[in-house]
Amino acid sequence: MSAGRLTRLFPGPGGVTLSPQEAYGELGLNALAREDRPFVIVNMVATADGQGRIDNDTSELGNETDLQLFLTLREQVDCVMAGVRTVAIENYKGPAAKPETRERRQRQGLAERPIFATATTSGKLPIDAPLFQDDGARIVVFSKASIDTSAARAAIEIVPTEDPREMLSTLRHDHGVHSLLLEGGPTINTPFFSGELVDELFLTLAPVLTGAGTPFPIIAGDLPRQQKLHLIGALLSEEHLFLRYRVD
Repeated sequence: MSAGRLTRLFPGPGGVTLSPQEAYGELGLNALAREDRPFVIVNMVATADGQGRIDNDTSELGNETDLQLFLTLREQVDCVMAGVRTVAIENYKGPAAKPETRERRQRQGLAERPIFATATTSGKLPIDAPLFQDDGARIVVFSKASIDTSAARAAIEIVPTEDPREMLSTLRHDHGVHSLLLEGGPTINTPFFSGELVDELFLTLAPVLTGAGTPFPIIAGDLPRQQKLHLIGALLSEEHLFLRYRVD
């Protein structure tokens, strides 16, 4: 199969070949928003033995198709959210920076660029990351700490809460966010799963075992109860599996 193409395994009929845009380009996530919060999806990658990184980042886990699906998901939402550690390690750039991406978003009735959200209990931000130096980016930072944002070029709003339900309510009612894509890492994922605030999980399964001595799963803490996953879709590219689940 050529790079960037996917084979649909589920739902049937199987064997259909798709591009990333055909697979995830018209999900209609905004229509699924609730009155009190956005529709929340989580997108993560993990090895076959459950590790969410190799060494310190995810660069060796995905392939080119994974990257294209990642970018296509970002095109579908009003807000992208990630933890400050992920922003720093992955050297995050502002989402939807390319003109062609903005045009596709506009055709879907979305703002040219999604809001970016993050949270920090320490008040420390990776201000040197490209995201914070993007003068076209709008960033909402959830924190009760005192934060100096004077060195940032992006427009930053500080919201004094660390409660995930309040974060989602603020984004829904104050910023008109109908859909949110949470990109990890596990520390920021955990309170959203724990609060049963995640609607869907997009999980890339990388064909590798690491046997790493220090666990780094996609969730970093206990959940009040087990949450059942219901398979919505399964795609294959080379030897990577792309799984989409509804979370109960």
